[in-house]
Amino acid sequence: MGKISIILAVLDYDENCKISINSIFNLKVLNSNLFKELIIILGDISKKQILLNDYKDKMQGSTLIKIEESKKGIYAAYNTGLKKAEGEYLIFIGGGEEINYDKDIYRKLKQVIDLGLDAYLFNLSIDNNKSIERLDPKYIKCPPHQSIIYKNKLIKSLNLKYDESLRIYADGIFTNFYMKQVESFIFLPFALVDFKKGGLGNSIKGLRFRILDRLKILFVYRKNLKGLLAFIKYLLNETIYCFK
Repeated sequence: MGKISIILAVLDYDENCKISINSIFNLKVLNSNLFKELIIILGDISKKQILLNDYKDKMQGSTLIKIEESKKGIYAAYNTGLKKAEGEYLIFIGGGEEINYDKDIYRKLKQVIDLGLDAYLFNLSIDNNKSIERLDPKYIKCPPHQSIIYKNKLIKSLNLKYDESLRIYADGIFTNFYMKQVESFIFLPFALVDFKKGGLGNSIKGLRFRILDRLKILFVYRKNLKGLLAFIKYLLNETIYCFK
């Protein structure tokens, strides 16, 4: 039985959701026996039976599938997944993001997963492996959450949850706090997850939410001069981005 729970948070059972599920139910991924369960958190549970019918022939192996509902957004969905996850380790992904298959990734991960480390860190592939975002050592305190396998026991011991009042940056707050508590980790120079650019986090449409999030982070999480300077730098970068 695998050790890793994958938590997939999506608004609907749509094509992006299917892309993510199909990457996990790739036979080569399943046969790695690394994954214990896939937990799908839907914004609308009415399509649960359709989803189960679509994948009933692929759910005969060791990887289980659980479907839950959360109507309060992606971060609330991740919190729902946290409550349900039974794996020793966790991966968080969103709709359209895929679990990559590379025999070298799985061979190496199988060799080290039993070490019981607090975190396993990876690179990210971008937009169907068009490019690789290599993990920069200076960002080791807060890498993208798709590049981390988290230890479930450590999250539980910290009573760590996603801040559901944030729309864009709750994953950064979650990961930053988690990594401060990490005592042991290993970096594997492979891309375990394929990340898709777009969405509110990378669009003009999401500018208002990004600024509101940054203001809350300043007044709740970083109430100091360093936090203020980081906020000013952020505003300058957003201004440059908007006028490009």
